[in-house]
Amino acid sequence: EGRYPRYEEIYALRRPRDRQIVWIHAVGQLVRDAAGQPVMMYGVAQDVTKQKHAEEELRFRNLLLSTQQEVSIDGILVLDDAGGIVSYNQKFLHIWDVSPEIVQSRSDVQALRAMLEKLTDPDGFLEKISYLYSHATETSHDEIALRDGKMFDCYSAPMVGADQKYYGRIWYFRDITERKKAEAQLSQYERIVAEIPDFISLVDHDGRYLLVNEAYLKAYQKRREELIGKTIADLIGADAFATYSRPRLDRAFMGET
Repeated sequence: EGRYPRYEEIYALRRPRDRQIVWIHAVGQLVRDAAGQPVMMYGVAQDVTKQKHAEEELRFRNLLLSTQQEVSIDGILVLDDAGGIVSYNQKFLHIWDVSPEIVQSRSDVQALRAMLEKLTDPDGFLEKISYLYSHATETSHDEIALRDGKMFDCYSAPMVGADQKYYGRIWYFRDITERKKAEAQLSQYERIVAEIPDFISLVDHDGRYLLVNEAYLKAYQKRREELIGKTIADLIGADAFATYSRPRLDRAFMGET
């Protein structure tokens, strides 16, 4: 009746010869006579199956990337080649305590200002950022301290294509506060243990040395690097370890003294 002068549609059909699903992009145009009456319709139909598959693969890759970002233990911030915010995950907002409105503005200036306010050395971090802007292909790995006592591991790398074109930079931030506290406590413990004249060693369930003091090293005439990471069996032999040390370790890890 001529109510639709033009139509365009993408649809799927099953090809009879091999029963495969193909996607068709069809466009048609109505032709009218001098009196305005429809007389014919012409159009073209194009097989766009490869294009549809490419679009589906792209959607899958984007979904995969967004899922990887959101399940990451790192706070992630992605900037384009002009410094604008391209992407970020919820972990980034959480560990930096940045409002969504700031990153949704896509302004790296606002996000950077919010981050600098929390650092003990904002000038040093700003200097590192300025350096990376002028050395776009370099990576960076630092530990940064916050005013509230937290410590972040900060890693940044450029996004460079196969053609060596620079597309921007990605930042990873990981809260390592508890790890640094544990390292400090262990260091303090090591200093205390080192001064004790008794033979002291710390081993795991497999009898692998984690810590030894100077008295222990002197008794066995070993350097620290010769024991740390090695096992008691390496030191006294597998048979002696199985006969004497293994039963004692098992009892110790069961809580006996």
